[in-house]
Amino acid sequence: MKLNKKIIASIACAMTLMTAFPAFATTTASGITTKSKTLDINNIDIDKLSKDNNVDPNELRASIEKSLKSHRFSPFSGVKVKNNAKQTSSKKVNNDIKLDDYHGYCSQYNQNSTAYTDTQTASGNSPYIGIVAVHHDSSGTPYIPFGTKIYYSNSVSIQGDDYNSFDVEDTGDPNFVQSDYWTDIYFGQPTYDNEQAALNYGNNLVDYHYWL
Repeated sequence: MKLNKKIIASIACAMTLMTAFPAFATTTASGITTKSKTLDINNIDIDKLSKDNNVDPNELRASIEKSLKSHRFSPFSGVKVKNNAKQTSSKKVNNDIKLDDYHGYCSQYNQNSTAYTDTQTASGNSPYIGIVAVHHDSSGTPYIPFGTKIYYSNSVSIQGDDYNSFDVEDTGDPNFVQSDYWTDIYFGQPTYDNEQAALNYGNNLVDYHYWL
C-alpha cells in the first residue's frame, strides 16, 4: 500500500525535529525523570571551586548534581562553608542585626550570598534579574517580606550589568545551611551561561540594608 506523500513528508519533518531538538525531560533507567541541563558535571572544576569557596568538594559535587536534576540550580546554597571561615569578620559579628525602630531600618552584616537560576518563585511572581531568595520560617513566611527591596554594600555583576539593589521574591535553603539572613541572587533562566555564572559567583559574605 502506498503512503500519501503528505503523510510521508509529515513523518520526515517530525523525525527531523526530534533529532534537532531533544526532549527537555529525560527518563533514567531507574524511572526518575530529570531535566536536560546544559552544564556537564564532568566539565566542572569541583576542586578549584571548593577551594576558592572553602567548602567540601564532595558536598559541592553532590549539591551540583542535585541542582542539575531540579528546576532550581543553586549549587552553593546547600553547602556549608567549612569551619565558618568565610563567616568571620573583625567588622561585625556574624548575623548581627541593627534595627532603628523609628525608621524601620535594618542592616545585616556578614551574611552568606549565593546565586541561582530558576523558572519560578515562591512569591508566585515571574522571576526577573534583580530579585533574591531568603530563608523562610516553618509556616513558609520569608524572613524578609516579599516585595522588600534590599541594598547590597557592593554591586554584583549579572549578565553584564551591575546590581546593588534587589527585590525579595523567593525563598530557599530549607535546611538552613547558610547564615540566617542569607540571600540567593537570581541569575536568570537555567541556561549554560547563567548556570556557569552562578557557579562562578560561589559563596560570598555581604552586608546589606533595607526598610520594613
